[in-house]
Amino acid sequence: MSISGNITDYDIQALIDGQTKDPFSLKLLEAIRQDPILYNRYLLYKKQKALLKFWWKDN
Repeated sequence: MSISGNITDYDIQALIDGQTKDPFSLKLLEAIRQDPILYNRYLLYKKQKALLKFWWKDN
């Protein structure tokens, strides 16, 4: 069974926040590279984090 079917938004957010550990991080990254839907969600959350950091910096 592929890991990509078991990945949640929380998993992706944790990866972006640096809250996951190897080997799970590596499996997540590999699944994201192989699955366009996961990749788009990953990009969305990375952009969201960047926007939040920008917003908090200025407020």
